[in-house]
Amino acid sequence: MNAEQSGRALAAKVRREWKLGLAPIADVAALLEDAVGADVLIIQMPANHDGFTRRNPQTGDIIVAAAATEKYERQRFTLAHELGHILANDLHTTLETVHVAGPSETRAHVFARHFLAPLGGVERLKERYTGQELVSEVIRHFGVSPQVAAIQLGHLGLTEAGKEAAASKSSAWYATRFGWDAERAGEVAAAARERPPRSIVAAATAAFEDGVVDDVMLARLRMGEVAATDELLKGAGIEVAESSAQERSFDAGDDDW
Repeated sequence: MNAEQSGRALAAKVRREWKLGLAPIADVAALLEDAVGADVLIIQMPANHDGFTRRNPQTGDIIVAAAATEKYERQRFTLAHELGHILANDLHTTLETVHVAGPSETRAHVFARHFLAPLGGVERLKERYTGQELVSEVIRHFGVSPQVAAIQLGHLGLTEAGKEAAASKSSAWYATRFGWDAERAGEVAAAARERPPRSIVAAATAAFEDGVVDDVMLARLRMGEVAATDELLKGAGIEVAESSAQERSFDAGDDDW
């Protein structure tokens, strides 16, 4: 079985075992956290860096990092790609080997495509839509790029010329043309925001309630401002001590993060 076949087979196996059917994945980061216990971190990264995964050799804990970006569909693909590496147990051992071309990268790419946009689900859309509207619906429904949509439609008979034409337009173009640009704008805004691992925020919040950390440290862990964090805590019924709120000797977003 080559990398193309194994990536597709792995995606089908995981969707079946996790009882996902042919439905779109609403939140890939949440699935990583819930299904494989990974800590998912969305942060600013240098240009041309989409994400990476590391496993602690002592504890087995996994952290997945993805770039904060307005390319919403690309971020979803990156997270699915990293999930493919985790499930195939072929994580890179050094940063220098991340995304180096080879069978493991091909398998992770194929896994991501079929995991996010299973052919059975794409085929159902094909029964209802045609032409550019079909491409638009694959992009919108499954949260994938025009390139991924074109490749998946190619498996269902779209010609090479048709694939090239489908991939030549941006997601924003399809969203505007077919009326779901407001829907996509919300997803883009969310993908562009930095986001700490949920489990770490939960643990830090519990530690705040126990008096172990103050709101300054909690804001830092949440990647936010202290005042905004205080308001969130109060809204959740968590008491914020006045003395703690005054201890603000640094900006929660300064450069040593």
